[in-house]
Amino acid sequence: MTADAEVERVAPPRVTRFVGFYSVVLMTLYNLAATGLIAVPVQFILKDQLHMGATAQSTFGFLTDAPYFVGFAFGFLRDRWRPFGKGDRGYFFAVPILMAVVYVWMAYAPHTYPVLLVGMIALSALSAVLGAAAQGLLAAIAKDFGMMGRLSVVILVTVRGSLIYGSGLGGWLGEHTKPAVPFLLSAAVCLTVLVMAFWRPRTIFRSGDEVFVSVIPEGAVAAINRLVRHKAVYIPAIVLFLWEFAPGWGTPLLFYLTKTVHLSESAYGSSQAWLRFGTVLAALSYTWLCTRFRFKPLLNLGTFLGVIGGPAFLLIHTPGQADIVSFLAGVSCGLALTAYYDLLVRCCPKELEGVAFMLTYSVFTLAGDSSDIFGSYLYEGGGFARALAISTAGTALIFIPIALLPKAVADPQEGDRIVDPDPPQLVAEAV
Repeated sequence: MTADAEVERVAPPRVTRFVGFYSVVLMTLYNLAATGLIAVPVQFILKDQLHMGATAQSTFGFLTDAPYFVGFAFGFLRDRWRPFGKGDRGYFFAVPILMAVVYVWMAYAPHTYPVLLVGMIALSALSAVLGAAAQGLLAAIAKDFGMMGRLSVVILVTVRGSLIYGSGLGGWLGEHTKPAVPFLLSAAVCLTVLVMAFWRPRTIFRSGDEVFVSVIPEGAVAAINRLVRHKAVYIPAIVLFLWEFAPGWGTPLLFYLTKTVHLSESAYGSSQAWLRFGTVLAALSYTWLCTRFRFKPLLNLGTFLGVIGGPAFLLIHTPGQADIVSFLAGVSCGLALTAYYDLLVRCCPKELEGVAFMLTYSVFTLAGDSSDIFGSYLYEGGGFARALAISTAGTALIFIPIALLPKAVADPQEGDRIVDPDPPQLVAEAV
């Protein structure tokens, strides 16, 4: 967003209710497809059947997330290429089918390290493409209808809800069913995204297959230059990097809870589900808060709660305590994450929403995976508490970029439609 960005009040309640409903359906189906049911089963296949340690598992996660590290490329693909002439709906048709094929192949192939590695990399790449379409579309909708905060809640709630489903049900299926079952069910869930390929409500798609008429005529090089010069987009990238650089979470937490606290596979899955459930409940409060309070104080409050939430994991000694502490830790993180997504939506340049979202997600994923390897190294050296302390310190640093937030990003209120003025050089080219 540029300093002279304009805002206007739009969208009566009946319209925002429908937009909210459409967004919930879109993000729910996307996140259920992207999450799948195989994360926890694969973790335990690696740990119990392939006898991999914490660092080896973290390295596996780093490799399988490699497509997300270049997620900005998939986002740029979404912004520049509209398959079948149907915009994002073209991606909602083709990508879920390809994901289902990969899941079915993994279900019946032997669960060796190469098979799991190749399959997970393929799923990550396809999920990145689907995510660029879904999240780019949602960002455009949010700015067009003045629903930055409310649709940020939709993003976080559906993300965390899918992780509850993936961790809880996936952990149970991995322990109580045949190995192929989680993969086959994941394939079936992917195909539900096809609904969004055939649904085109006129309230949202007022310009044919797009949310708005393209007003920025530019080539690929000009689009890249405009993104690079869009300084605001770097702020959420820095914030989410610091948030996700958490050496005490991820694999170190898995090994701490299963080896030190001695949780079973299903008990660990349950604790992770409670963690996400707590995040969802806290995030829902943002729907009310964002319409009554200014944006920047909400950012500060959420960050403060995020700082104090992580150390609670050291209090866990039993499965029951794991569920309670995980829930409270999730509650402490929910408001912060929702505010960060709100920040990201506000900072997306017009018609480059896909690449902006995926650029930030690339940084987010890289921070998480690199800190997971670092945290596993600390854990294997006997330092879970030390890894958790570093996580807390990293979160506290988020106050610095928040303090530097420009008014053009922080000032628009929920309900204000954000209109980015056309870059002068592009207007001149169009004339």
